[in-house]
Amino acid sequence: MNNTLIGIFALVATSLSWTAAGENLLKNGDGENGQTNWNVQQAQVCNDKPHSGKNCLMTIVPVVISEDFIEVVPDKTYKVGGWFRSADGKPVNAYLGLAPFDKDKKPIESPNVLVIAGTETELVEDCLPACKVLKVKDGSKWTLENSCDKYGLVAFNVDDSGNYLDLPNRELSAGGGIEKIEKKNGCWEISLKNPCGKIYRAGTKIREHRPGANYMYKWYQGAFQSKDWIHAEGTVKGIAETGTPVTSFWPGTKYVKVVVMGMSGKLNFDDVTFEEIGNSGN
Repeated sequence: MNNTLIGIFALVATSLSWTAAGENLLKNGDGENGQTNWNVQQAQVCNDKPHSGKNCLMTIVPVVISEDFIEVVPDKTYKVGGWFRSADGKPVNAYLGLAPFDKDKKPIESPNVLVIAGTETELVEDCLPACKVLKVKDGSKWTLENSCDKYGLVAFNVDDSGNYLDLPNRELSAGGGIEKIEKKNGCWEISLKNPCGKIYRAGTKIREHRPGANYMYKWYQGAFQSKDWIHAEGTVKGIAETGTPVTSFWPGTKYVKVVVMGMSGKLNFDDVTFEEIGNSGN
């Protein structure tokens, strides 16, 4: 066989390996390689009736997050799944989900992307770190109606073109929430519960954001107490323009980690997978 044919076969083999669907992109989701890819302070390896193999894993704190970053492609569809049971037969609030990260591997939190649509406006006076009242051009669409709005945040230097190119936006006012929104003396005033903590000049574009879910939850069962292994899974495809959907990756997502949660109890998990199953058009 000549070198040209060898090179072609090598290229084809590499291409097939790179694009193969169904490969588990999560390392050691079954605990067979010990503590690899799991923080010893979050989960421990155990061998008490695993779903398969010799080992399974158990939560030792409520939130367990895998350690390696898994790169995702916007036009692909992915499936996350696994097997779960109550570690002691007692009720536990069980979750399976994903933690999103941006291209710089910084976590994307819900206030970074959960926008209140149509609230884009601009400062009419400078904002200084000690300011608790922001004077803005138009606050008519800002709201305190939602139960989460009282914890709302101000996002600065936003894209008001309608394309949300600033997301995930990390230029947020200090936590504590929004206390009051009112039109006063020819402009609108946004009253914060705590000082803004930022310096921004008049003319800076801003938007109202709010907090939401901590992670992308694909499965949840409250008071889960099955002693038998139960399978759970969910799919996710594409990247959302805004918000915190569970069916699409949050805006700006480039990497994910797998999240397993056992709230108010201990949860065994085994054979956890994260795999590509096709493109978003499938």
